[in-house]
Amino acid sequence: MMRKAVYFLILLFVICFGTTCCVKTDNNEWNISSFDKLRLDTIIFPHSMKGWELYSWPVGSNWKYSLMVGTNSVKTYSSITNNHISVTGEDSLKVFLSRLPFQEEVLWLGKDWLASMQVDFGEIQLPPRSIQIDIKEFCDNHNLKLTIIE
Repeated sequence: MMRKAVYFLILLFVICFGTTCCVKTDNNEWNISSFDKLRLDTIIFPHSMKGWELYSWPVGSNWKYSLMVGTNSVKTYSSITNNHISVTGEDSLKVFLSRLPFQEEVLWLGKDWLASMQVDFGEIQLPPRSIQIDIKEFCDNHNLKLTIIE
């Protein structure tokens, strides 16, 4: 019970104070705009009863990823792109995903699904198929249940 409380407090801290710009640089160091000493590999996410939602969009030649707690409501473009739990690049995404609990469910939602919900989805879309396959294999190898919905 104490462990769950600690996980919840860590998640709350991350959400409240955010890591708005986590980027892996060429020299294998992490640049984090909000925290000088926060290490992505030390974050532990708690179990979410409704799983997690993953969104992606292009930023120049890279892709940005936003991980959000699953809910019964459709997210807005603003809430997705301004989410504090977001990273740039597949390596950073893999670090975030590796911190989710065993057997956690993740829905990766694309523009067609968002359009069907009649939501302004802006640039939200799935990355190229090769990246999707890479992340799916990563999740399979880390006992995560990733479902990709275009």
